[in-house]
Amino acid sequence: MRKIIVLLTRLIFLDYFSFRKRGEITVFMFHKLNEEKTRFYQGMPYDTFDKLCRYIKKHYEVVSLEFIQQNKLSPRKKYAVITFDDGHKEIKDIAYPILQKIKLTFNINIDTEIITTGEPQDFVKIYDILNSLNSIDKITLPSFGEFNLRGLSNIQIESFFTDKLSELTRDERTRFINELIEETDFNRAHFSKMLTKEDIAFLHLEGVEIGSHSHTHSILPNLSNDKIEFELSNSKNILEEITGNKISILAFPNGKTNETIERIAKEKGYSIVLETEDKVNKLSVVISGTTVKLKRINQYHQTLNEALFHTYGIKNKIKFWKD
Repeated sequence: MRKIIVLLTRLIFLDYFSFRKRGEITVFMFHKLNEEKTRFYQGMPYDTFDKLCRYIKKHYEVVSLEFIQQNKLSPRKKYAVITFDDGHKEIKDIAYPILQKIKLTFNINIDTEIITTGEPQDFVKIYDILNSLNSIDKITLPSFGEFNLRGLSNIQIESFFTDKLSELTRDERTRFINELIEETDFNRAHFSKMLTKEDIAFLHLEGVEIGSHSHTHSILPNLSNDKIEFELSNSKNILEEITGNKISILAFPNGKTNETIERIAKEKGYSIVLETEDKVNKLSVVISGTTVKLKRINQYHQTLNEALFHTYGIKNKIKFWKD
């Protein structure tokens, strides 16, 4: 009976909300796909990702970011874009075969330091370390003091470390992570696996759209103009050398941006910029001058219904969305 109610709910509500998206672009943003149920930085299960992509294919015209920039879009259609940030290994191993099979184009935005280190960006490192711990009540780091986490929920702990890392300089972040590794006896070999230079080159040749996510995933508004220029230029140069193509897409780390960053990005040759705010884009406001600017809806859910209810902004209205 419950399954019938959930199915009817999806047919009545979700298809209705999907229908209303004509004249809009919904950008689905993914990070990690993962079969393991982790406490922090949850990935979407493979089967859920497959189901969601098939739903997107059925209900939207799926296009590339460059297609949006180069073509006049119809207000009678509803468009979707599939994007990934950070460059996790399962993009090539899991997502690419699924999307290739159902013939959907997609975009990956790479923070290029992962190519040289073979390790994920700093925020992912923190989540990997936290996920290795049985309990997290108190952590003491020599350079940063004691953090009392007792009584905090998983979401609160994740937010605490995200905010803490966002405040630090690049060198401070490195010291923070090294001290956390020492404090927790974490094995660096257990960090999340990331795409290699060869993986990126392969995916590019297969038609995957490649963009920049900066070089070190630093929070750009916290940097000087010189450091912003380095983050955007260095990443762009590395990716252009790998792909042999001009890189015009930039996904702001953690979605953080301002007028200065966007001016520098434009000067460096980025003409498509991506934010992380959970909103759908009206065709009338997507293009500003020569720049395409898009908001994206984060996808990390464990079931198809959770993902769709989140996408259409009704996840808190109905209590039985789980499959």
